[in-house]
Parts: sequence; structure tokens; C-alpha cells
Amino acid sequence: MNIIREHLISLADSKYAEFAAKLLPAGTNIVGVRLPLLRRFSQELALTEEGLFFANTSGAEEIFEEKMLRGMVIGKLNMPINDKLNLIERFIPQIDNWSVCDSFCASLKVQKEDKNIFFDFLKSCMSSAEEFRYRFGVVMLKNLYLERCYIRQVIELLCKGCPNSYYAQMGAAWTICEAYIRFPDEISKLLRSSNLSDKVKMLSMRKIRESQRT
Repeated sequence: MNIIREHLISLADSKYAEFAAKLLPAGTNIVGVRLPLLRRFSQELALTEEGLFFANTSGAEEIFEEKMLRGMVIGKLNMPINDKLNLIERFIPQIDNWSVCDSFCASLKVQKEDKNIFFDFLKSCMSSAEEFRYRFGVVMLKNLYLERCYIRQVIELLCKGCPNSYYAQMGAAWTICEAYIRFPDEISKLLRSSNLSDKVKMLSMRKIRESQRT
């Protein structure tokens, strides 16, 4: 673990750290490693036993980049879906900001034959009152399940409610906006219904209006 941190620190850019810190919660322990370097390092690490060990652990006082890196490594590990879900389940409690959450979501790919199993896992995330567990679930819906064969189930999950926390609500609004671009009739009906909270509905409609693709 110390070797990994030392390597991250060797890649750090103090000016980038100053910029990135403004986008993250106050007090985030960030050294300033740019995303392309993190992704490259994660790809190398995922091919090693050290990477698998790193994916299975967490430290008490980790820097921001260690959490980002762990999520990326988990995403790149080649393993059966149930083993991958065990790693994901262990990592979700470590997510404490939108950047770690969304970067982790972007790194995860699911084989076509595993999509139903993964969707069932996301259902459990979407039933959570925890801000970032819910955001993980709803952002993964956006990334992987805005398809004709899943849209009805996606809408059903969105209708079940959302934690009263900003990043959960914004995650739901982001997904609804992307779904509207692909399925305008279905999402228009959702927005006219009483199944969404006023806050999520307002955020969703604002994002739809702001989108240059609509």
C-alpha cells in the first residue's frame, strides 16, 4: 500500500491539486494526480496480484487518489460477475464524494450475459437511503440500462423514490435527462406523474432544458 501511495505522490501536480480541490468537499486529502495518469496506473495494477489485494482493502486515512484508483482497478479486473459484485459491495461504503462515485461507475463494464444479475444488484442500491450508494445505482442505470428492453424497469426504480440528499437527487436527475433524450415519450409521462419528488422533477427538467441535445 505504501508503494502505491508513493507512486501516486510521484505523479502529483500541486497546481492541479489546487484546482481539483475546489470541486470536492472541503478537507478532501488530494495530492493532484490527473485522471489519465490514474487510469494508466490502474490498468497496470489490475494485471498484478498487488492490484487484486489493493482492490480488496481500504485504509483508514487514504488520500483521494487511492480511492479513485481502487475504483478504477475494480472496474478493470477480469473476474466472474459474483466475484466482481463482492468487490463492488466492499467498495461502495468507501465512496464519499461525487467524483469517486462517477469515476467508479465509468470504469465498470458488464458482459451482456451478466446484465440481469448486475441489474438486480442495482435494485438493492436504489432502495438504499445512503446518498452515494443510491447515486452509484442510479448512475449505473444511466450508463448501462437506458435501452428499450430495460427502460420500463428503470422507470419503475426511479418511481420508488430517492434519498433527500443533493448528490442522490442530482444522480437521479442526470439519469432522467439522459433517458429523456432516448425515450422522450416515456420520460415525459414520468415527469407529468406524481411518482417523482418535486425536487427531483425540478432538477430533471432543468437538466433537460440545459441539454444541447434536446
